[in-house]
Amino acid sequence: MNRLLIAGLVVSALFFPMDAAALDGKRMMDVIETLASDDYEGRGIGTTGLSKAADYIAARFEAAGLKPGGEFGYFQTFSVDGPDGKPVRVKNVVGVIPGSSGPPVVLSAHYDHLGYGWPDARDGFEGRIHPGADDNASGIAVMLEVARSLVDSAPERGIIVLATCAEEVGLQGARHYVENLGGRPAEKVHANVNLDTVGRAGDRVMVFGGASAAEWSGIFTAAGTSTGVEADLVKQEITASDHTAFLEAGIPAVHLFGSPTSDYHRPSDTADKIDPAGMMRVAALTREVVENLVSRLQPLTGRVQPLAQAAKTPPPAGKRKGRTVSTGTVPDFTYAGEGVRVKMLADDSPGARAGLRPGDVITAFGGEPVKDLPAYTVELGKYDPGDRVEVEIERDGEKLVLELVLGRR
Repeated sequence: MNRLLIAGLVVSALFFPMDAAALDGKRMMDVIETLASDDYEGRGIGTTGLSKAADYIAARFEAAGLKPGGEFGYFQTFSVDGPDGKPVRVKNVVGVIPGSSGPPVVLSAHYDHLGYGWPDARDGFEGRIHPGADDNASGIAVMLEVARSLVDSAPERGIIVLATCAEEVGLQGARHYVENLGGRPAEKVHANVNLDTVGRAGDRVMVFGGASAAEWSGIFTAAGTSTGVEADLVKQEITASDHTAFLEAGIPAVHLFGSPTSDYHRPSDTADKIDPAGMMRVAALTREVVENLVSRLQPLTGRVQPLAQAAKTPPPAGKRKGRTVSTGTVPDFTYAGEGVRVKMLADDSPGARAGLRPGDVITAFGGEPVKDLPAYTVELGKYDPGDRVEVEIERDGEKLVLELVLGRR
């Protein structure tokens, strides 16, 4: 056991003594180290490692005492296009903790990743295994641990434990699950709590989707009070994970997220970089939130209209123009003002060479105003690697214009 893991478990015991028997940091690390190992080939679409991961999760469901919730035991199967454009059969893994009444809560996390880089390999990393320890072996580990701790809780509402596949190719597993609920999906699910990239959370947990119900703020405040874990409900609408499929159906949904890092979608997203103490905090917070939800008899209120759905089938890799360029910056998702605030920059990146600094707020890109992160993403999609772009920023109350040469993502 490495020193980081030992330290993390000691901190976990100090912060969560009442949870020591229920939430096990070492068990979560074992899951991450297994799924992120080379034997699982980065859990990419079309790899044997992906099927191996589905079997591993199903075995964990069974060992924990979850009831099968798929069409074929724990499995819900569907097809997606693989790297060669040919259909590939893949599986969601579905377990159930039965409740006594009312629509269930769905606790979800995706288990697929990029395999050998498809469909989102960064320049120079094609053909290398992308372990996906943080994204999203960490989410699976927390989901399994929370589910195990609640399996004998006899909740008022049931809990669906959903390990989705094909998240990395357009949220297809989550959308398949929601679309196959039948009837009106918003009447079939009370709420969704989604875990994605939670292995390096630090002291605070970010929560996307907090505007989807009026009650989320109070739920997370109460969970923070009982666990000592603080959550930041992000005001910007970030729809880059499986909770989006539930929002599209008008179902209140949140995405718990750890922290942006420079290892995102790179071979360097390895298990040794996971923060065990931070992961324990995420697990404790998640369990409190789920327990709150399953005990609520009344539906959550808030969003009236379903979120507009983006294209279900994404363009083939290499034709997603917004994903071909890089500035080397990592945004600050918690920023609530106009524009996009820079949280960090990669060394010798296009942004760093142009003179961008952490704390700068990007207000215009190529002459077009940047209101928020989605608007910034749209502007990035208009350019190719090597293009020169003027970037307007605010720094310490001063407006500056920098010239940036876009790199290849």
